[in-house]
Amino acid sequence: RMNNWLIALITTFLFAISPWLPKAQAASKLPIVRIAIVRDGPEVRLPDQTGVAKEEILRVTAGQFDVRFPAEMMVHGNWNSAEIKKVIDKLLADPRVDLIIGAGYIASNYLGQLRDLPKPAIAAVLLDRELQRFPLKDGGSGVKNLSYIDPFVSIGRDIKVFYEMVPFNNLAVLTSNLALENIPWFEKRLREIANEYTINLTVVEVRTSANEALAALPPETDAVYVMPLAQLSPGEFRKLIYGIILRRLPSFSTLGREDVEAGLLASVRPK
Repeated sequence: RMNNWLIALITTFLFAISPWLPKAQAASKLPIVRIAIVRDGPEVRLPDQTGVAKEEILRVTAGQFDVRFPAEMMVHGNWNSAEIKKVIDKLLADPRVDLIIGAGYIASNYLGQLRDLPKPAIAAVLLDRELQRFPLKDGGSGVKNLSYIDPFVSIGRDIKVFYEMVPFNNLAVLTSNLALENIPWFEKRLREIANEYTINLTVVEVRTSANEALAALPPETDAVYVMPLAQLSPGEFRKLIYGIILRRLPSFSTLGREDVEAGLLASVRPK
């Protein structure tokens, strides 16, 4: 997944800065491009891919641009919705910033909801484009200065595959509090999907405690759908998986193969 993410990011990056190409070729000195990268919070369980991304961007733009990643523009929102938005708004207003990359689910989601972007922005980490209602027009966003990477993930498809694999009646969806806070229609859409299979659905809000999440599982739960829980530490995530296994509950991961190797039952996303 990392290689695909990087290739897509680089392609989108080049597309975003393409208006500068003639200027770059004609200039005797390379034009300076300052890039800001916004993550949702400090690295916890999921690896921070921004370091490798920066190396790849520098490699493919060598000789055309003087690309810089100022330290003060490598920021995160400390796993807080308001802070993530505040950080992005500040960067959008900063004349020194030429391009912003949202490198977290919530940072990317916020960029995708904006319709008046004063500079190029890339939402690089999506959960489900359709569910998040990202704009789509003629193969692009249709919004000036907005590019995004579509992971072609469908939560509806995930649940369909899961249901066909292990039929269940009471599904618990474990998702982060940030997803519920920032996608107001998120739970409603999940219930619409559940109604298609006439199953009961419980949405369990997960913050940083596996025990709290496990305690919130209704006793009648007979299957668990696990969304990316980026705030959980590796130890808490292992504890969560162990609790699911002890309860003999089949489980399905949005994230992919890594979660299956950690102990969840299945996923449709490759490594």
